[in-house]
Amino acid sequence: MREIVGRAYTDLGRELKEAQDKLAQHGYGCFGEWLESIGFKQRNAYRLIERYEKLILPNWHNRELLEDLPVSLTYEISKPSADQELKQKV
Repeated sequence: MREIVGRAYTDLGRELKEAQDKLAQHGYGCFGEWLESIGFKQRNAYRLIERYEKLILPNWHNRELLEDLPVSLTYEISKPSADQELKQKV
């Protein structure tokens, strides 16, 4: 179950990042407007994007292992402020 959820969060992060990049071409913060229009909280969207960009992409070869971890742990280790030693241990 955890792997299924982890994979879904990875897919969501990827899709949100692609939407963000596409909408950024229009400027003026329309990504936030779009998130609001579909009922998605900006905080959640940015956490998923950060998880995808900072954790999954650079470690694509270990993607399945990372997706099997608790999502809350992957959020913590994908933060820019996360301790590098902690990241290595995980």
